[in-house]
Amino acid sequence: MPVSLNMNDLPAPGHQRVLVAVLPAPADLTRADEEGWYRVPVAHAPAQMGADYLAFYQTGAFPPADRWQIATLAAVQRVGIARRVALLPAEPQHPRAQDEYYRIELGPLWRLPQPIPSRRLRRMTFIPTTLGRLL
Repeated sequence: MPVSLNMNDLPAPGHQRVLVAVLPAPADLTRADEEGWYRVPVAHAPAQMGADYLAFYQTGAFPPADRWQIATLAAVQRVGIARRVALLPAEPQHPRAQDEYYRIELGPLWRLPQPIPSRRLRRMTFIPTTLGRLL
């Protein structure tokens, strides 16, 4: 379960790179929290993949109180590449099982002091920003 963000856990917010990524389902948030990683298809990754932090946008698949908002943040610790079947071995027959994904290893998930709701519902995959702007 994400813990409340203590500002003392972060460097002074400034130009640290943050990538806002979509969490398509609650299971992805659970995986990020419990297993400490998130996946991004290499074929659909943003041009600027490097980031100091990932913030997560929760889609309409989440419960009503949690959907369409950015509510969690995690520090990026390491980035590697693996096939989807290696990341999710329980889904060997998935159509994208052999596709390559970035495996982004994360520090603990923090709950933002104030969730950032989407003012307009629109399709997005990634939004680059800074820690200063996010907070």
